[in-house]
Amino acid sequence: MERPVLFGLFFCSLPIKKNLLIIREGDRNIYLSGRNIKNVFVKSINDVNAYDILKAENIVFADEKMIEDVKEAVK
Repeated sequence: MERPVLFGLFFCSLPIKKNLLIIREGDRNIYLSGRNIKNVFVKSINDVNAYDILKAENIVFADEKMIEDVKEAVK
């Protein structure tokens, strides 16, 4: 299977209705792919705010290193 198909299948398999995908600034292909999937809200790490985090039932980071960046930012 191609990568975009797997991307869509991942989010479609989640039973959660409010998924937030956090991407790095400049990940245009991921942004364009993700915005077409039902119940997925795509935000760059620079644009995410507290309301987005609280509203989401599931948060997915596009890159594992981003988790460390967020932890560092909230210290």
